[in-house]
Amino acid sequence: MKQIKAKLAIMCILLSFCARGEQSFADDPLKLGLHLKPGDKHIVQIISEDRISQTVENQQIDMNHSKIVELGLDINEVDAEGCALIAVGFRAIKEKTIHSGGSFDYDSANPQTMKDNPLAPTYNAMIGESFVIKVGPSGEVVKVNAEGIRDRIAERIVQAEDEFIKQSAKDNKNCNTGEERTEQQAEAAAETAIENANARYGSRTKRIEAMKDQVKTFPLTTEEKLKELAESIMVHYPVQPVRAGDSWVGKIKVPLLTSIETEATYTLKELKEKVAVIEVNSKKALMDETASVGTEPSKVTYTGEIEVDGTLEVNEDNGFLAGKQVKTLFSGLAKTREKTIPMSIVSTVTIKTVE
Repeated sequence: MKQIKAKLAIMCILLSFCARGEQSFADDPLKLGLHLKPGDKHIVQIISEDRISQTVENQQIDMNHSKIVELGLDINEVDAEGCALIAVGFRAIKEKTIHSGGSFDYDSANPQTMKDNPLAPTYNAMIGESFVIKVGPSGEVVKVNAEGIRDRIAERIVQAEDEFIKQSAKDNKNCNTGEERTEQQAEAAAETAIENANARYGSRTKRIEAMKDQVKTFPLTTEEKLKELAESIMVHYPVQPVRAGDSWVGKIKVPLLTSIETEATYTLKELKEKVAVIEVNSKKALMDETASVGTEPSKVTYTGEIEVDGTLEVNEDNGFLAGKQVKTLFSGLAKTREKTIPMSIVSTVTIKTVE
């Protein structure tokens, strides 16, 4: 009996220490931030879903749009101040739009979606390419190097155009005789067509330079858009350590038809299994607010109200995003120089770290 009582006493002491340890851990402030290591690799999927309803000339137009962008992140180096250089590469793109006028579909893994698709040449050229960002320990994207990726995309588009010309020359009959072309005739016809394409710009080099200018304004490859893409997988961390229930203010990009930057309140809700759960909320009234397209203001202004609610999950060890789901609601007016369009938007962005 004495041995049993002794064992019970020891268990009570151990349980008491455990309980006190858990309480102490819960009460200790948590210093959130990025703590990446050179050589680390991650794969993330950014899944966006938009439901847009607008009234144009008394006619309601509804549109559903979805996009999945899979990115590979390689941590190249981390300096003494904790700033990381990260190569962000495009692994896959999938996009679908359905509206009353028809539909649009692209899947980088499905060649059937690329035929006669105006976005396919640029999207195809993006797969496998990467750009470099510099991120501070607070989660701020301080620099984006976009020139290299845009140059490579432009060169790949021109190369793909040439390959299309060569294939067309093989498939098409001789326009003079109507007979099938020999291999030599097809090669000669393709070479002439490529030379003519280069000549329209003055040279092949100038043709590539012209394509580079187009890529700079392509919706997904402007420097601002690449920065937004990088920012979407980062978290605005507080300067000071925080406990469960503490809040701080940070920036957030709101995805309407174009992007609007506003302030949001971040709140640490809990820490479970080494994952910090953070809620993000924002509510703002817009009055002729100008959004941005790339680095230029758009020709659309918004009047109405936006509301943002979401949850972020962050790995405590390295500060990298484990998961995210943010929902944005907009109801109001979109104004152009010619029209005022009643509009509502429901946008959901989900981010998954798959590796």
